[in-house]
Amino acid sequence: MGRKQKLREAKRKIKNNLPLSNTATATASKTVAPAPAAIIVPPDDAFPKSNFHKMGAGFLKVKLFDLALDAFKRGAVETGCVPCMYQYVEGHIHKQGNRIHLRLPWLLEGAIRGHTVCILMLNELCYNLIDTCYNKKSKRIGAVAIENYWARILTSISPNKPHTTIKMRKNLRKEIGSVCILCSKTDLDDDVTLVACGKCGYYYYCGKECQLKHWYELNHLGECRQLKILNEYHKPYAKRIRKAIICGDDPKHIPELQTLRTKLGLNRPKEDYKELVELLNIDDNDDNGSNRPDCYEYLLPTRKGTVHIGSTPESI
Repeated sequence: MGRKQKLREAKRKIKNNLPLSNTATATASKTVAPAPAAIIVPPDDAFPKSNFHKMGAGFLKVKLFDLALDAFKRGAVETGCVPCMYQYVEGHIHKQGNRIHLRLPWLLEGAIRGHTVCILMLNELCYNLIDTCYNKKSKRIGAVAIENYWARILTSISPNKPHTTIKMRKNLRKEIGSVCILCSKTDLDDDVTLVACGKCGYYYYCGKECQLKHWYELNHLGECRQLKILNEYHKPYAKRIRKAIICGDDPKHIPELQTLRTKLGLNRPKEDYKELVELLNIDDNDDNGSNRPDCYEYLLPTRKGTVHIGSTPESI
């Protein structure tokens, strides 16, 4: 075999071996490729704690409850400390249990920042899941559509929370969608065709009479409008706001958060609701509701979709 023949034979062998080598490398590469890392969502403990929170915790240890409550409120109002918001609500429950109207704005402040326990408390204490249909005795319906919104947010932040799951929300929505929210008629009744609310699509009605009563007398109008605010100004930015606060960003300088607070009315001037707070704070010793309005009516939004009572007019 001549020299040129030997070179051609060597090139042919190299050429024939290359595909095998490439295939083996590719197969090995696919075999050892690492799985994508799971996304770990920081817990509520990751929210920064202000000096006021440390003061409040110290007062609690020595059972100075009033001073602790004052420290937590100052932390919430002056620094926007999320753990202070939660602790203030917890302390307020034990100190002024019947004044739930004063807790809602702070639970909402914690919820829009992504504090999962605040979201749970907001739903359980304020949006009354028991009455998913019209309760003739209490003459109200729980704000189930708003509760469902916050349940979805909670699931997106912490999917393993046992209090709310996708399956639970689907079952509840199926239950609500099978009856008229006011009179409980169903599609199986004669001459009844249930129609969903044209705005939120959550509640169903057997006709105009029930729909108008729910909208105006029971103020679903306000619930619908707050849902629109939350879907437009909170949902797209919820995770970003939570992450920024946990990373230590000053909430005053998070424009999405401050815009949302304005849209919800959380930063309304105190003069707007001063008289209402005084009226709702009247002691009702006989607990029959005759001395003051029903504070639960003021947990639902106003007809504009805002809160009746704000938290603080300051940027926090």
